[in-house]
Amino acid sequence: DSGSLMFGFTVAYMAIQLSGLPGRVFRPSTALWFFFIPVADTIWIYLRRMWVARAPFAAWRDHIHHLLMARFNERAVTWIIVAASAVLAGGAYLAERKGVDNSVMILSWIAAFCLYGAVTQKAWMKAWHASRAQDGAPVATASEQG
Repeated sequence: DSGSLMFGFTVAYMAIQLSGLPGRVFRPSTALWFFFIPVADTIWIYLRRMWVARAPFAAWRDHIHHLLMARFNERAVTWIIVAASAVLAGGAYLAERKGVDNSVMILSWIAAFCLYGAVTQKAWMKAWHASRAQDGAPVATASEQG
């Protein structure tokens, strides 16, 4: 964990430095796309855990890499996440170079965030139900959850 924490900090620091004025390499709205997967995953995890009355910062196996490992091996999951991150970051950088407006970049990030939540919802609910069953706790139906 310490290595990934240091790597994440370094990448975030570089994105801030490269998108800051003066002499920036890209806009801050482009830098948002570089961190789409970890940021979207963290926010959705927090919201979903609050929705099911679970501690938002407690350890649990519901992050995107855990959900993907239900279908793929560790190496494949790593490459899926790296490739998706590269495509998103590269696409954002190209969009900036083509002159796409800042507001379009931010609104498209928000739309992708909502799409990410919708796409991962079913797998997240399956993981949540499985964890509840392992704990021996009763599992509420969707209508009982609100």
